[in-house]
Amino acid sequence: MSKADEAIVERVVTGPKGIHAKRDGTGERYYAEVGETVKLSLRSAKKFARYLTAPGVIAAQEEVKKAEAAANVEIAKANAEVVSADADTAEADRRAALSEEERAEEDRRAALPDEERQAEDDANAS
Repeated sequence: MSKADEAIVERVVTGPKGIHAKRDGTGERYYAEVGETVKLSLRSAKKFARYLTAPGVIAAQEEVKKAEAAANVEIAKANAEVVSADADTAEADRRAALSEEERAEEDRRAALPDEERQAEDDANAS
């Protein structure tokens, strides 16, 4: 066994289950739960690699998640702008299809206060 295999490394237990490790200083054996940081020999770290991740890797993964979340927010904003532009275009197309009299009537109704517009709608419905 080489000295490199006996080098002490720090790893985070990522699961799916914990591992048995030794406490720093005392050497007492304990069960390290998922999420705990443990120090162990490089040889043990290699042996249990499927349960462990280096702390720097976890920090990088968190940064990637934050960046993806920020990108998703930007994508959602861009999609909302596209939908808004599509709605504006559809409204412009609808108004272009109206006759001059229909456009003038729409503009007149849009300028009316809500109460007068509602009264007009009620009168027309009867």
